[in-house]
Amino acid sequence: MRMTALPRTLAGLTCILLLNILAKCAGDTVHLKRLPYCEERLSKLPQHQPELLILRDLFQTWLMHRRIEVDMEALLQKMRDPPKEIQEQFAWRTSWNESYVAARKENAASVCKETEGKIVSLVKDLRQKELIAPTTTVQDLACNQLVPSQFLINVDSPQEGQRWADLSWSTNGFVVPVMSYNVHELRGYNRLASVARGKYLVLLQDDDLMQPSDCSWLPKLVQQFEAMPSLAMVGMNSFQLSHGPGNERDARNFKDPNTGNNMIFAFQVDLAPLAIRRSAFKAVGGLDEGMSDPGECGIWSDWELSIRFWVAGYHVAYMPLISKMSNDPSDPGGTHKTETGVRCWGRQQNIASSVYMARWGAGWGNGPGKFLELLENYVRLVNLKVLQGLYTQCPFRKGCALDGDPPLPAEYRDYLHEDKPMVQA
Repeated sequence: MRMTALPRTLAGLTCILLLNILAKCAGDTVHLKRLPYCEERLSKLPQHQPELLILRDLFQTWLMHRRIEVDMEALLQKMRDPPKEIQEQFAWRTSWNESYVAARKENAASVCKETEGKIVSLVKDLRQKELIAPTTTVQDLACNQLVPSQFLINVDSPQEGQRWADLSWSTNGFVVPVMSYNVHELRGYNRLASVARGKYLVLLQDDDLMQPSDCSWLPKLVQQFEAMPSLAMVGMNSFQLSHGPGNERDARNFKDPNTGNNMIFAFQVDLAPLAIRRSAFKAVGGLDEGMSDPGECGIWSDWELSIRFWVAGYHVAYMPLISKMSNDPSDPGGTHKTETGVRCWGRQQNIASSVYMARWGAGWGNGPGKFLELLENYVRLVNLKVLQGLYTQCPFRKGCALDGDPPLPAEYRDYLHEDKPMVQA
């Protein structure tokens, strides 16, 4: 079901999207439903990503050159026997001469033959390793679960430009460096999002490792976005169901009855990893660059974006798809180092949280207010009405009634009920 938008508007905010690094793990392709036999025949393959990646590239190479071969053969015939109809003449008009067309056709045919040999050899090797059934065909292997993707990097250090350019070349354009100079989180994410071509964005930080590390979680993430057109953002790091304690923050309390995926609609989600529907991100203006100066961290911007999505009529969720760890546990991340920690988690957090509370809370420096309590209840209702509950005890501090806005238990005093306007007018 689709819930109605919250009765609050946002005016005058112009912004767009980054952090230190953003990876866009999706492609421009239409995601077709996999046929049932694909699941059975390729059940052993998800752990063998190198073979699938090679096959994907070989299939693409073969298809492109087969297209050229067939088209050039038809063009040669038209050149030798020119069409009479003016529409046909226009369709086959070319500045190429016959020898060039013939050479292009022969070259494409040669590449097809060479590629076919590589495909046959690789499929034979997969059969011998018993990674695919003996009856599996090349057409079956086109069912693979890979999500076409590109990897965008915000390069804050100009002296690293050549290194990233070399990496882009060696990965055939999979890695796309975007040269910046210390724009850091908000402006970096926004800049990368404007360059990315995929339907979905996955924001990553440069000092994080994820398990599983082979991106095998991507198909399930894409499946959920495709199943829920109103889903704008999916957190995979952490999430909140309210301001203050009392809710059980366990995504395994719910699942989508249509996809079977564990998920929970979230009041707010945290960077990073963080997945976003690119069209929704563009529609709400991206991350608010007004929350920090260039070069500063983007703390509280993820929570602010979460609220803005809800207000715009979109949904925000959390999915337990990955586990996250530090690239080097002995080396704290950039915003946690001794020399930078207070700058981000002290100074910037104080000012950014004030911006957040002035916009969505009870006023500048005044904490969360009535509207955020209303949103907490709204998110609770979306969970109860859209998802299938797997809990044994109600996980919400406002209870599990399917309508109304129950008062908070007496021990929770998280929301102020007297707003302090941004400007007295």
